Amino acid sequence: MFISRHARIITTLIMIMMVVAIPLEASHQSLADYKSLNTAASFASSDAYNYEAEPTEKVQDHWHEVIVKWKYGTNPPSIPGTKLVTKDASERLAKLAVDEGISVQDVIAFAQNFSELEYIQPNYRYKLHTAPNDPEYVQQWHHQQINMERAWDIATGNADVVIAVLDTGVDLEHPDLMPNLVPGYNIINPEQPPIDDYGHGTQVAGVLGAVGNNQLDGTGILWHTRIMPIKVLDGSGEGDDFTIGQGIRHAVRNGADIIVLSLGDRLYSKHMEEAVKLAEQEGVLLIAATGNNGSTVNYPAAFPTVLAVGASDANDRVPSYSNFGPEVDVVAPGQGIFTTTMRGQMTYNSGTSMSAPIVAGIAALILKKHPEMEPWQVRQLIRQSAVDISGQNVWNQRSGYGRVDAYQALTVTPTIDIWSPNRTWEQAKEFPQGTNINSALNGVNDIDWFYIDVRHRGKVQVPFTTEYRGISMNWYYYDKQDDQTEGQLVPIIYSPDRTLEPGRYYIRIRVNNWEEIVRSLQQKGVRQSQFETRPLRYRMEHRFEIAADRYEPNNTINQAALIDIFQTERFEQGKPFVLIEGTLHQDGDFDWYKLDLPHPGELSIEVVNSYGRMDPVLTISKTLTTNIRDYDVVDDHAHGAGEFWRGDVSAGEFYFMVADYQLRSHPIPYQVKVTFNPSYEDRWEPNDTRLDAPNIVLNQNIYAFLDGNQDRDWFTFFVEDNSNIKIELTALLPDMVMEEVGLTARVFEATRETPSYIKTVENTRHLVLEETFSQGVYYIQLLRSGNEPSVSRQVPYMLQINNLSAESTPPRLIIEEPVRDQVFSTILVPVSGISDPGALITINNREIRAGLDGSFFTEYLFEGTGIQTLRVKSTNDTGKSIERAIQVTYQPSIIFSDVITPELQQAVYYLTERNIVQGFPDGTFRPNRSLTRGEIVTLILRALNVNIDQEASGLASTPSIRDVDRNHWAFNAMKVAIDRELIIGFADQSLRPDQTVTRAQLAVMLYRAFGEEYEQELDKLQTLESNPIIRYIDVPSGHWAYQDIKKSATLGYLIGFPGQIFLPDQAATRQQVAFALFRFISDYNQ
Repeated sequence: MFISRHARIITTLIMIMMVVAIPLEASHQSLADYKSLNTAASFASSDAYNYEAEPTEKVQDHWHEVIVKWKYGTNPPSIPGTKLVTKDASERLAKLAVDEGISVQDVIAFAQNFSELEYIQPNYRYKLHTAPNDPEYVQQWHHQQINMERAWDIATGNADVVIAVLDTGVDLEHPDLMPNLVPGYNIINPEQPPIDDYGHGTQVAGVLGAVGNNQLDGTGILWHTRIMPIKVLDGSGEGDDFTIGQGIRHAVRNGADIIVLSLGDRLYSKHMEEAVKLAEQEGVLLIAATGNNGSTVNYPAAFPTVLAVGASDANDRVPSYSNFGPEVDVVAPGQGIFTTTMRGQMTYNSGTSMSAPIVAGIAALILKKHPEMEPWQVRQLIRQSAVDISGQNVWNQRSGYGRVDAYQALTVTPTIDIWSPNRTWEQAKEFPQGTNINSALNGVNDIDWFYIDVRHRGKVQVPFTTEYRGISMNWYYYDKQDDQTEGQLVPIIYSPDRTLEPGRYYIRIRVNNWEEIVRSLQQKGVRQSQFETRPLRYRMEHRFEIAADRYEPNNTINQAALIDIFQTERFEQGKPFVLIEGTLHQDGDFDWYKLDLPHPGELSIEVVNSYGRMDPVLTISKTLTTNIRDYDVVDDHAHGAGEFWRGDVSAGEFYFMVADYQLRSHPIPYQVKVTFNPSYEDRWEPNDTRLDAPNIVLNQNIYAFLDGNQDRDWFTFFVEDNSNIKIELTALLPDMVMEEVGLTARVFEATRETPSYIKTVENTRHLVLEETFSQGVYYIQLLRSGNEPSVSRQVPYMLQINNLSAESTPPRLIIEEPVRDQVFSTILVPVSGISDPGALITINNREIRAGLDGSFFTEYLFEGTGIQTLRVKSTNDTGKSIERAIQVTYQPSIIFSDVITPELQQAVYYLTERNIVQGFPDGTFRPNRSLTRGEIVTLILRALNVNIDQEASGLASTPSIRDVDRNHWAFNAMKVAIDRELIIGFADQSLRPDQTVTRAQLAVMLYRAFGEEYEQELDKLQTLESNPIIRYIDVPSGHWAYQDIKKSATLGYLIGFPGQIFLPDQAATRQQVAFALFRFISDYNQ
């Protein structure tokens, strides 16, 4: 295998691909023995196998740990293969160490469907923001650059606020810092003080608050303040997601007003986002460095409520290392900053890490002057007071709103509407993706315009909130035909569910309902004379969801999108390549592609990643297989980079897949460069003359090549009867290579020296000649022409000579509507053209005999939705066996947005078409939601084709149902279930219809409903005592539901989890019940 050490990554990817909405019961291997949850393979086959490969971890991205958040109680649920490291019971958060020999991805995939968990994720690494060395460390220049001296005339510090520095700790005995330090905390080792053992935290603290005017070394932005050192990074400058999140929570709980984070990572984290939102909710301002990768802004700076700070130099230029993007708010000096370091010393340092504490100091001075301000108002004032250094006087992705100015921040009049003037569409201000806007209409007559540049096809969601009624948001598309004509605004109907095409869109915000706005203002006590000046505050957020690409659906290898290897339009180093542009449009998206290679050769596949937060994984399969042991996984680079594979390939089908390591969606497309260098072997040579012409058989593909303009290829073939012959000559080169190249086919009768048919094409790679041929022997001559330098180019080709008359009309498939009055019928397939009444027809390897009239009528069970291929074998009117692959489309009447995998689609849509299960009004199925006793009873009765209300009304007497009121929605179902002994109730004579059903209870209920059919199937198997998959370590023989669990597992209706566990007390989910009912019904009816 290409990279065997990465095999576990694809194990997890394929497992989630197949099981993201499939219960994890689908595997039976032991987690410890398996060392990886090879669910994809075990789903396809119950045979256990060992997968020996060293553990694969993205060590540069996360530790060998996971973070879990659980839903209730004081302790996290037990997850096999992990050990508790630490927990925060108040937040229901825990850090778990993953056992050696088990990968983090496997644990996450295993536990993702635990109903007790809110989420589980890797414990990502966070690092200091470092930068390249710069020799021009000359002086502490940044104070003059940001107008600090004038600002200090107004305020030199703020001892009323607490500023938490989350970093490597601080030198607690540094003479220039001690007076400004307050007790901090060591998250890494709570028994120790937050002492800096690396130096970075001390440098950050010195930039922020080295004591001023004390005749010692330099000074910080704040001469006097209160700095709370919180150690979240170790002696190597690294930390983890959990520790930093806990550091934010500790700062919030212990009175911090501002938090400085000169650290980060480009990977999104749900855990970090929660900590950031908590700070905002509690009125704590977060300020973070954007990072020094010269790429995408890092998290947490990338979160909308965090003030993202980039770097600038002494010339007000943004260094190339300063990260950029739509999240950048401002820049601050970060090049050659003179500051404190360990052991009481001073040093120079560079990077956005030095910029963030400068802005934090300015924020503290703002709170000194405006202590009433909320975090969003401080962020707004820092943006408002920044000095434009771009020369454009508008926000941009490198410098944001500009370089900070401390004096301006303390002297300008704060305004909510920092985007004014933007009263007309020509003055509209950019609304970057992933950001918030807090602004206001300056009175009832004001109008605000913004524009959004949609760079890729997708959905733009702009939640708009205001406390004033009567304000509207209208959308327009900027329609510009070309560069020579003026564009115009075209009104559009906006919907967050509408897919927008790339382009510029304008948003107009104004009062549109005078009665409503007047009533709203009067309710707030605003006098009419103030209507034209009263700020009408509003808030918007810009979110974007990229659309599915044109290759979808291609989530499985069986759905792989076919790429024409010769449709190339680009060259690189003299070699043509195919460029694929795809999107990961939803979490858990897998993009499979297929190549049909006509020759052996060398193939290279490069995933080009222009989005720093994507971490692509490239998977290679040289055959059509779902056996993950045959896959090669390429994951050599950290996030932000691409992946590359090169190898020798044989002629035939070739598959590859692109996915994200975190299985997350991304708002920017990725690109794949596919370069194929074929190795040609012309086995037909020598055939340069008519005498050398080899005989070829019709209806076959002939591969050869023309070697320059002087080469001539001759072939001979025989036509039995007067027939319609189609000759196709296809050059196996891109169209762009065929410019100024001509192809000619000449056909001669055996007895003639002049051609009977001639066809020539130029500047294209495809020649077609179709004529009626009489019986006899024919010769065909192939040649090419062209101008230099094309004349010497070797042209590989494929020749097809097909006898169209020899084929009769193939079997005709007509897909009818699904039959709803039969339990197992799904799709009716009438097939015509069968001559023998007793003939067999095969659909996808299933043989069924035709009817007496020669027609055929069968049922076909679709696998998922969308376009699928039926392989049909039959006999035609002449008795000749023929085979056809026919594509058909199945689209159920109801589509659920969260039913993704073909396996789950097959089960859920099978049941919904028969009104056994239903979805929710929002168009979801919610596969991981638990079910109550009343719900499961109802589903089982529907599966039994029971008319619940009719049967309930026919019962002679109402059973004693103590806790089910007659008005309860499940009253009739519970009544019928008692009569049929599907349930017997509890010892206190209660039925508890609203109680969640466990997996053990579900097994019992299924057996009571389908017990007779169970026993029939078990008799067929005769393997109840010997089947190895029915032994679960957590269901001993004395367990109250042992027999029913054992039978359900043996028949494959309700099976267990990896590690040979069943989790009998875990809540049964909607998808588990759907699979159980689907498996039973389909097996029984077969």
